[in-house]
Amino acid sequence: MSKENATEKKEKSQRLTSLDALRGFDMFWIVGAEEVVHALGKSHDSGWTKLLADQLTHKSWEGLAFYDCIFPLFVFLAGVSMVFSLTRTIEERGKAYTLRKVFIRSLILYTIGIFYYGGFTDGVENIRLLGGIATNRTVLFICSNYLLHDWPQGKSDSFGGFVGRLLGYDDFYSRTGRRSWEF
Repeated sequence: MSKENATEKKEKSQRLTSLDALRGFDMFWIVGAEEVVHALGKSHDSGWTKLLADQLTHKSWEGLAFYDCIFPLFVFLAGVSMVFSLTRTIEERGKAYTLRKVFIRSLILYTIGIFYYGGFTDGVENIRLLGGIATNRTVLFICSNYLLHDWPQGKSDSFGGFVGRLLGYDDFYSRTGRRSWEF
């Protein structure tokens, strides 16, 4: 392999290391590292272990703790990653392929979310269509469509299209009986 080919390959596969590191840190907590901290708090009764355990406990409208920032950080990282990933895929494969890929991935993850929350175990009328995974995937699908259709062209009505999609998203969820922020 020549030196030019190695440099060219390195430039193509270069990733934003800080984004990967922050995603790894966030996934560490999502996977359940807080359980280790809670176990440590139970086995070693000291001020710092109580502080850590308290920061890894959800605050129900009475403040903000580190634990309350874990999932929003994940959604933020997914959005930032989406800009890099979709832009590269559009350049390499085109918009039609990228839109199909986003749709299929969204559908798969939405379906996984339905089964995660019980699927058909309680009958069709009790399927939880609006769980956290499904809501997250719906928002990312809407934002992906915004990126695919409006942003690259630099249209002046891009912001209006984005707001319209968000209002449509809210309308969809309100017609199903729940607001998306009630989870």
